[in-house]
Amino acid sequence: MSHDPVEDFLARYPADVQTIFRRLRTLVMSEMPPRALEMLMLRHNHIAYSMSESVRDMVLYICPLTDYVRLGFYYGGRLNDLQHLLEGEGRGGKSDRSEALAQVRMGRRQSTHEEKILNGGIAKPMTGHPIVHVEISAKDPAAASKFYRELCGWNIQHDANFNYYNWRGEGGPGGGFIEANAQDNKPGDIVPYVAADDIDAFLKKAESLGAKTLTPKTEIPGQGWFAMFADPSGNRIGIFSGMNPQR
Repeated sequence: MSHDPVEDFLARYPADVQTIFRRLRTLVMSEMPPRALEMLMLRHNHIAYSMSESVRDMVLYICPLTDYVRLGFYYGGRLNDLQHLLEGEGRGGKSDRSEALAQVRMGRRQSTHEEKILNGGIAKPMTGHPIVHVEISAKDPAAASKFYRELCGWNIQHDANFNYYNWRGEGGPGGGFIEANAQDNKPGDIVPYVAADDIDAFLKKAESLGAKTLTPKTEIPGQGWFAMFADPSGNRIGIFSGMNPQR
């Protein structure tokens, strides 16, 4: 039996998240055409499905998180399955590339939530702006990854495309190690990233409260958007918007 890297990626998540993720993956793979590609996008913790290696041909993605699973369509992506369990089409403005189809939180009654996600139930976007990523500056990200893996037992994934080391512990958000330098990423710097469905609106509100934009909304091709601001105390805070319905 061949090794499945997606299972290694999935191992960091709770068992109930793994169960729903696998069911969704099976459904998607059964309905995608044979030529379709399944791509593991480690930096932003999801798998994507595309008709080719071009981001223009991406159809949908599945993103597991600590207490729910998100499934959505890229802008222009479309899939119609015979069971009508995964049916939708990405749509939005010129800057949008995806439309969230389902975002399901899991509670005590797991079967109820499984039924919702498998029937394409649409939930409202997350508006609580939780911390979703924590970036730690390190002179040697590879060495830092090894240190925390041995000290804390963190799961470490290296994304060769970006030469970026992702980390995730039990519970809470994950993060990454970024190489320290003398300018922006100084040793000792820790930058939390908060989730926002509309980065521009979030930045505007932050500025009205005394923050200063450091990096405007910037696209991460095929994965999402990020921005960064300095709060009134001078702390750098990142903003991330993945494959969500509004930006």
